[in-house]
Amino acid sequence: MSGSKLDQFIKNSEAVDNENFCLSKNELSKILNEVPFVHVPSFEQYKRCEIDKNGISAACIEADWGVANSGTVVIDSSREEIRLASSLAEHLQVVLLKSRIVNTIFDIKDYMKEHTEKNNAYIAFITGASRTADIERVLTIGVHGPVKMTVFIINDL
Repeated sequence: MSGSKLDQFIKNSEAVDNENFCLSKNELSKILNEVPFVHVPSFEQYKRCEIDKNGISAACIEADWGVANSGTVVIDSSREEIRLASSLAEHLQVVLLKSRIVNTIFDIKDYMKEHTEKNNAYIAFITGASRTADIERVLTIGVHGPVKMTVFIINDL
C-alpha cells in the first residue's frame, strides 16, 4: 500500500463522500458540545439524549479501529444505545484515534475473536452514509443509517 495508513484511510473514506478532519483533543471538545449524543470513552466524554424511532439530528461515537484499505470504522455496538445512535442519527460523527488505524481488517483478527465470543456481540463496520436503491435503481441515502458521516481523526501518537 502506498502512502501512510492515515492518508489511505482518508482517501478511501472520502471516496464514499465522508468528511474527514484531523483534530486536536481541544478542537474535538468544542465540537462535542454541539452534539446531542456523545460516547467517546478515550476522552471521558459522554452525553445522553432520548433516541426514539424518529432518530436524532447527530451522534458522536468512538471507533475502536479504522481500516485504511477501505476507509471503514469498526465499532463495538454491543450496547443498544450505541447501535441506536449509529443507525438513527442523521449525521454520524465518529472519533478515531490515529493510533487505531490499521492496514486491513486482518490486522484486527484478535480484536474480532475476543469481541465476537461474547453472547451479545455486535460489531459494526461503517464505511459511510447509508445507501440503498429500489428495484428501479433509484438511489436513496439515509434509509438504513445516517445521511452524512464525518470522521474526526485525533493524533494520539
